[in-house]
Amino acid sequence: MSNLPSQNPTTIARNTIYGALTWLLPLALSLAVTPLLYRSLGSETYGIYVLVVGLISYSFNFGIGRAVIRYVSAYRSSDEKGMIRGIFSATLIIAVTIGSFGMISILLLADVLVSDILNIDPRLASEAALAIRIAAIIIFFSTINQVFWSVLQGAHRFDIYSKLFNANSFLTLGGTLVLALLRVEILYIFLWNLLSMVLITGISAYASKKAVPEISPQIQTATPHLMTVLRFSSGIIGYQILGNVLLLFERGWIMRVMGSDTLAFYVIAMSVGMYLHGFSTSLTLTITPLASETQKDPDRLLRLYQRATKFILIIVAFIASAVLASGETFLTVWIGPDVAAHAVLLMSIHVAAFSLHAISIISWQMREGLGSPGQNFYIYLIAFLVNIILLVWLSNAYGATGASIARFVSCAIIFLSILQFELWLFKRIQAAFWIRLLAVTCVAGFLGGFCNYLLLSQFPASWIWLLTASLVNGIIYVLVLWLLGVLTSEEKDVLASFIDKYRNV
Repeated sequence: MSNLPSQNPTTIARNTIYGALTWLLPLALSLAVTPLLYRSLGSETYGIYVLVVGLISYSFNFGIGRAVIRYVSAYRSSDEKGMIRGIFSATLIIAVTIGSFGMISILLLADVLVSDILNIDPRLASEAALAIRIAAIIIFFSTINQVFWSVLQGAHRFDIYSKLFNANSFLTLGGTLVLALLRVEILYIFLWNLLSMVLITGISAYASKKAVPEISPQIQTATPHLMTVLRFSSGIIGYQILGNVLLLFERGWIMRVMGSDTLAFYVIAMSVGMYLHGFSTSLTLTITPLASETQKDPDRLLRLYQRATKFILIIVAFIASAVLASGETFLTVWIGPDVAAHAVLLMSIHVAAFSLHAISIISWQMREGLGSPGQNFYIYLIAFLVNIILLVWLSNAYGATGASIARFVSCAIIFLSILQFELWLFKRIQAAFWIRLLAVTCVAGFLGGFCNYLLLSQFPASWIWLLTASLVNGIIYVLVLWLLGVLTSEEKDVLASFIDKYRNV
């Protein structure tokens, strides 16, 4: 087990970097595109745009492909490659079924969604309904595409996965920006998104077959594995459904009660927190297959958990400190002072919320790699119920701020589930590990963020001063961590291998 190539520090470094690239490049494009889209479409149409994009991203994205990650990595590491075809075939059949159901449901319910549920302005209703129907077809292909991307992740081909993910982002966002600048109807923007998804799905199918030849779909080999995939995926599908329902309900509630303008401000603010969470997820894509391969070695599992958690917390604490210290300046130079005035408080709450969520990713991914995604479902169910209740209650009294507080509380519940994970897997809470790590990162984050804030308060809002303050924040943060000895000598060696590998990617 210890001699698996995928567990070599250099391989892990390479895969982590490629995973990060699935976030960094799309983020850079998204940061450039968002203000241009907002100005080109206007706040009302942009509100419709983010609503439909949320529908595409979260309505029927149930993570069914994660069964492939779990079993492809496990079977390849144990020389049971013959089982891969059956698992893949069963997963593909389930994905086609779910994708078809989602597509047909949304096609039939588009008008009801627009008029009765979302309460969209009648002036925009027809355009919104057409966009939602196109989104239904995109959802079908996206569901299928996730299975092929999961094959690549299970085979540790994060290089191919990264390239395909980024190609999809550039096609979708780049085309969307061009069409928005040309002032075309939103209908044509989503037609372009559909064309891009069909193209990427075809290329992904070819690439995954080249990487793992055993994935040829066969109905007869799928039958014995359908229950295996469904049992493993039930927890994942469950929490994905809850997460998707929460996001769509949250946006639909804000649209219905507060209007599309408020939704636009809310989504812009929330997107910063989701960028942080997405970055953390991209860095931990290797955790699920590594946990699956290492599940019979408790000592290695503990080292994997502690090392991965430490690196994620260090990164998240720095980003959070920088964003919280420079939030108003960032929103001002990114989109404009009007958005900054409405969204800075919302953004601060969401960044804090998704920082907590991001730190819990390691335990979340390891549960899946160890074959226990059902635990994640029950944890998310509690967070979901609390979020819905607080969303309705607090938003009536405090508007969008109340909605963001509700999201923070639910993320805090997920963060605290780390304690349950440690008791379940290691039979004890890693108290000394957490006390030292949180103390060191809080001190470093506070000092770096405070200097960031003081510097920005002395100068007008601009990208130059924003980047300068962030650089100062980072230097102070790293210096404090180094002086307090947060990394062991072994972890410094791992970090050095990450840096060396990065230079070669």
